[in-house]
Amino acid sequence: MDPIAGASAQRAADKAYGPGQTIGNEFGRNPTGLTAMSVLGGNTIYINPGLIGSNLQTNEGLLIHETLHLLGFDDQDIQLGLAFRGVKLDPYNTKNISIQFKKDCVMGKGNN
Repeated sequence: MDPIAGASAQRAADKAYGPGQTIGNEFGRNPTGLTAMSVLGGNTIYINPGLIGSNLQTNEGLLIHETLHLLGFDDQDIQLGLAFRGVKLDPYNTKNISIQFKKDCVMGKGNN
C-alpha cells in the first residue's frame, strides 16, 4: 500500500538474495515455516500451499493473524497486544499469534 516501503522491502530482499525476489522465493527459503505473508496495510494475503493444513480452526486462526497485517499491524504489535494472554514477543516465532487466535477466537467459549 505504501509504495516507498514496498520499494524499500524489495531492494532489501534483492540485495540479500539477488534481483527480482518474489513471495514465492520467500516461501522457498523457508519451506517448513512460512505459511503466509500479507502486504502490511494492503489487501492481499499470500498462502504457502505446501504448508496450509486441513484443520479449519488452525486456518481460521492464521487468517485472523494475517488480516491484522492488512489493517497495518506488524507481528510485534500483535504479540504485544496479546501479551496479557501469555503470548511472548518473539520475532522468530509468530505462529504463537495464530495459535492464540485459534484458542481465543475460533475455539473459545461459545464458538461451536
